[in-house]
Amino acid sequence: MCTVFVKNTSKGMLAARNHSWTQPGGSVHFVPRRRLYGKMVHALYLMDQWGQDRPFEGINEHGLFIGAAGIPDDLSPLGKQIPKPHDMDFCGIIRFVLERAKSTVEALQIFRSIPIQYDLKGKPDTVGYNVRCHFMVADPSGHAVNWADEKNCFTRRLAQGKGFPITNFPLSFKAADCNRYPILKKGMADVRGSASAMKLLEKATQPTTLWSSVYDLKRLSVELCIDLDFGFKFNFDFREKIAEGEKHLNFGELRLWEGYGHPREKEYSIPHNIYHTAEQLKKNKS
Repeated sequence: MCTVFVKNTSKGMLAARNHSWTQPGGSVHFVPRRRLYGKMVHALYLMDQWGQDRPFEGINEHGLFIGAAGIPDDLSPLGKQIPKPHDMDFCGIIRFVLERAKSTVEALQIFRSIPIQYDLKGKPDTVGYNVRCHFMVADPSGHAVNWADEKNCFTRRLAQGKGFPITNFPLSFKAADCNRYPILKKGMADVRGSASAMKLLEKATQPTTLWSSVYDLKRLSVELCIDLDFGFKFNFDFREKIAEGEKHLNFGELRLWEGYGHPREKEYSIPHNIYHTAEQLKKNKS
């Protein structure tokens, strides 16, 4: 399950998240502004496993961040859900909000107005059964919100140096038996920038952690580590990537960027003596 925190540092607001789940892989999406249903929606950076319409986290061009973490439904019961014509998938709501909101205030307006459907169609004793999400929402102003539902909504105006972590239980549930939560609480004081935020994520990893990402909400930059490899970081400048047009990269494509000399190089099937140019080919023949 997932780990999320935000902190207002001297350099601005950071958001950080470990995504831990049962299936491997993931994808990065850069989505420019577009006209949708008669409305211009915001440019997006999204991370997903189930399709870009169901991301687990993301940021938009205004520095609004949303990240999800699972909670057992019986710790904060929803009661019986009745499907409604305008309800949203529990991951789809992340993209929907990021497309339309510029701040946590606007994000909350949308969360409060749209029912969220958590039914994964799972059966008892299957992965994901009885699990729903709560969300961390943050913007560059220092405003952060943990939203599970109307009764479990916790808002913070973070002063400089203050942070706000969540893991896999609602904040209304006081018996915090998650071993990662104390790690975050203790380590939050040492987070001063993206590098130290990533170090804290590394301390809070699990064997099932698939990616770790740190977002600078002011500068609109993203650092990404995949497959528990904290020795190699992918760095994305949101504005530069959005200017290149719509782009989708899965983890297989990202690994091609790591290059020779990377610790995982031996896993690759590409040989060292591959010929790249006609000049190299001619030289090797002589």
